[in-house]
Amino acid sequence: MKSDFKHTPATYRNGFIFPFVLLLSILFLAATTTSIHLYQNHQYTTELHYDNIVMETLFQSGLAKFHKEMSHKEELPKSGEVTYLFPKGDTYIQYTWIAERTYDLQIVITTNKGVTNKFGRKYTFG
Repeated sequence: MKSDFKHTPATYRNGFIFPFVLLLSILFLAATTTSIHLYQNHQYTTELHYDNIVMETLFQSGLAKFHKEMSHKEELPKSGEVTYLFPKGDTYIQYTWIAERTYDLQIVITTNKGVTNKFGRKYTFG
């Protein structure tokens, strides 16, 4: 009897391409989705970092302007409040006298985007 091994149908080899392409497609989609998610997180983090820099700039600008105004006064007031308007936002400072040339400052900073932050600080003129 003749051997049938020469005429074996090739059906066992036909199913190799689809699973291989499917696996590569899934890996490609997973990598693309992950990259998009990382990019969105990076944009969000960058925006928060930028807002923080704007907040620090408004804080330092307001404090410098407050110091300049108070340094020119001969007699320092016991308490009061001041608002400074800057291009990137507003700085509101409420001050109360503690001791000689020392004040307790309550600073409220509002950026143009509507982000508000409050700080408390002791400040000494000297």
